[in-house]
Amino acid sequence: MSRPIEMDSKEDGKAVFFDHRIQPQFFDIIENARESVIFVTPYVRLWDNLKRAMSKAILRGVEITFIIRKEQEHRNPEDKKRFDEDMKWFRDNSVQLLEVSRLHVKIYLNEEKILVSSMNVLRSSIDDSMEFAMIVNREADKKMFREYVRH
Repeated sequence: MSRPIEMDSKEDGKAVFFDHRIQPQFFDIIENARESVIFVTPYVRLWDNLKRAMSKAILRGVEITFIIRKEQEHRNPEDKKRFDEDMKWFRDNSVQLLEVSRLHVKIYLNEEKILVSSMNVLRSSIDDSMEFAMIVNREADKKMFREYVRH
């Protein structure tokens, strides 16, 4: 499968990202948040740089929320152990965690930016999967996504 050419939005700069170019968007959302960050992603496996970015945001007073899938599947005991470690990291760092049944959407946002993506917050998604992400630019669409995440 050939990769599409990444497109630029005329108004707001680059708006579509593929594969390894998505991870920097996660960091941009965290680093530029003033009040809150919400990551809606069924599956999570934190990595050190992501934890560092979130820790800095928390020190700035940013509230971080992860909405994850309630039914977590673990392929092996090591996978379960990593998941439990991540959940402990969330608790120890006052990250709000909400679990939702049958969650499949991936939406990442702060006060200004909304990123809709195929990518979970998994290192394997960055390294091993073909992924896309798109910044939501239209205000009406931003409002729609914010309302969707609140419910």
